[in-house]
Amino acid sequence: MADVSEPLRRFGQIVIDKLGSEADMGKLWGELGYTTGNGRDMTSIMYRMEGPPIHEQTLGSADAMLLRLLDGDESMGGTKEPYDPRIHFVLIRDAYIDANPGNAALHDWLDENLSVFDSVYAGDRPDS
Repeated sequence: MADVSEPLRRFGQIVIDKLGSEADMGKLWGELGYTTGNGRDMTSIMYRMEGPPIHEQTLGSADAMLLRLLDGDESMGGTKEPYDPRIHFVLIRDAYIDANPGNAALHDWLDENLSVFDSVYAGDRPDS
């Protein structure tokens, strides 16, 4: 489902335009609390009745990314963004923070490491 947000936003904008409204679906999407992006936000969070939320990666998206890597063409002929390994680190970071809400030292350590990770992967990825 990670790739469905873009078509939903596009369809929503078509409906908005047809109704003659000046609204922007991208802005409405955010105002409604949706944070999913263009296939790059592949984290699912399941909230429990008790205890911390459970974070997981959407497996279909992970499988699709793996197939792209194995095929040797991350960008699928320039139609997709290259694989972004950051999602795995963010997923682990968020899960640890949710499971340890009072551990400021752990939060700081994870944030510092995310900054290092971002500095390594900040540039444009080479074409495959």
